Amino acid sequence: MNKTSDLLEIENNNSEIQTIKQAMRDTKNKRMYQRYIVILYHLNGYTNKNIS
Repeated sequence: MNKTSDLLEIENNNSEIQTIKQAMRDTKNKRMYQRYIVILYHLNGYTNKNIS
């Protein structure tokens, strides 16, 4: 497998990531959507410096 498919496999199996993605789909609030994106980046291993 290549790196991209490995990341997708991990992402699909991680219940926390799936929960955040569902919350992103369900929210109508732009501010909360932006907060969910930051949480998703943290769960994927990004640092605060990389996110900002």
